Amino acid sequence: MKKNTIPKNLLQTGMTLADRRYRVDALLGDNGLTVTYKGYDTFRKKVVAIRELFPQTILQRDVDNDHKVECKKMSDEDLFRNMKEHMIRKAKKLIHLYPVEGIANVLTYLEERETVYVIEEYIEGQT
Repeated sequence: MKKNTIPKNLLQTGMTLADRRYRVDALLGDNGLTVTYKGYDTFRKKVVAIRELFPQTILQRDVDNDHKVECKKMSDEDLFRNMKEHMIRKAKKLIHLYPVEGIANVLTYLEERETVYVIEEYIEGQT
């Protein structure tokens, strides 16, 4: 049986967010712009999806400093700041629509490790 290994430049199984509330359990997908993890909400005791803004062409992760992200080039810092602001605006809009039938609803968002994470309902099945 093949173990689900997560590349070292991504968050690792067992890591937590929001003061240990959300735990990373597995990698679900990586499209080069965002990384989606299967996670667990330790407060509500529910499986969740954790979507991390991590545009790999402009970011790198400091694995020796709590896996914080940083731009590879200073010239990309404004672009990344705008990407974070856009993701937060979009998350806020979707949170206000809750609940929407037929989609994985956005529950909350948070800023940690110098990037943005969106916490969504986890729905079993195929995308």
